[in-house]
Amino acid sequence: MIHRLWTPSWALPRAWKAASLLLIAAAALAPAFAAGKTRGLVLTAQVKGVIDPPTASYVRRCITLAERKDAPIILRMDTPGGSLSATEDIVTEMLNASVPVIVYVAPVGAHAMSAGTFITLAAHVAAMAPGTNIGAATPVFLGDQPASQEMKRKAVSHGVSMIRAIAERRKRNAKWAEDAVRRASSSTASQALKDKVIDLIAENTADLLKELDGRRVEVRKGLTVTLNTKEARTEEVEMSTGERFLHALAHPEIAYILMTVGVIGIIAELYHPGVIFPGVTGVICLLLAFYSLSVLSVNFVGVALILLGLGLLVADLFVTSHGVVTVGGIIAFVVGSIMLTSGAAPGMRLAWHVIVAMTTIIGGFFLYIVTLGLRAQRLKIATGAEGLIGAVGEARSPLDPRGSVFVTGELWRARTEGETINENEEVIVTGVDGLTLKVKRRQEV
Repeated sequence: MIHRLWTPSWALPRAWKAASLLLIAAAALAPAFAAGKTRGLVLTAQVKGVIDPPTASYVRRCITLAERKDAPIILRMDTPGGSLSATEDIVTEMLNASVPVIVYVAPVGAHAMSAGTFITLAAHVAAMAPGTNIGAATPVFLGDQPASQEMKRKAVSHGVSMIRAIAERRKRNAKWAEDAVRRASSSTASQALKDKVIDLIAENTADLLKELDGRRVEVRKGLTVTLNTKEARTEEVEMSTGERFLHALAHPEIAYILMTVGVIGIIAELYHPGVIFPGVTGVICLLLAFYSLSVLSVNFVGVALILLGLGLLVADLFVTSHGVVTVGGIIAFVVGSIMLTSGAAPGMRLAWHVIVAMTTIIGGFFLYIVTLGLRAQRLKIATGAEGLIGAVGEARSPLDPRGSVFVTGELWRARTEGETINENEEVIVTGVDGLTLKVKRRQEV
């Protein structure tokens, strides 16, 4: 019985049949495996504000998490631009991602300007909400400092080559991309869709998921996936506490306030040595301000004028200028504040109300210090020889006219001016002559 079960005449036909079934099943499933049908999970992340190193770290972490979960990720974009190095890091991560990366410029009123244009074009799928815009990617020199025509030409040439390479890699309008860098051109969502800069327009995230469903995306050469997003579950990836803190610093108003508060703290420490707290706080604020300024496009002439203005205000505490130095310091501070972000994008400039508020605080702070100084000058001197005038003491020996008196806890030589004072009588100091006090009898009230 066993011998018959394993005879070739019985086993081989059945083996061929099983193999045939496996081959048929594999052939039927091959298109699905080749297409790489994605699962019903979509990660989402918010990229808002300046593109800086913390943002690049955040996007890198989001893409890594999406690859680990084998899920597409949607980056909701709203940025005025930012650091070129951070932008290059983000673009590199997106171009080498093994899962679909979708950039969605949203909500209504958002924009993907400058660095945001590079990032949007690098997405596997680029989408925009109605009422948004994209473009104006011309390089801005750090601090808006003067640069030679050769340097400007090199910067623009680098930007053009970079954005054209991205557009060609994603099969988007390379001519429009070049114009965005060379001529700072920009487009609305509808015009960008018409010019084949983006792939679709969606009202909101739910609408975007419906539009993405069934779309085939070439993740990399030879690997195409089909998005399955219509009924997908979304999972938001938040910034970490450290990323959020460092990203919040990358704003000109924050840098401006930190720098001003830092200088005030150091001045307060110099004015009252040994308090420690103002000095430590001032140094910390200044270091944070310098970090913020390092990732922003600011005018360093403006920074210098702000520091000069604060320095002049400090100098006025130690020199007699009848207010001239103070006025000059306030003018330098205001002009520096205006120049600080004069070359930045509209969304990254200092607001007038912030400049007015900080100027008022600075002016009030120094006015308070000057008032304290003037008040102290009018106070009666309580130490030294001058502080003894008017002090009441007691004669320890007869004064006719010379003798000794006990004043402010000390025994002094004394002399009267035309009168005799007996021992133990109260005296009042009228003057100081070297180490001898001039006294007279204290009159009974």
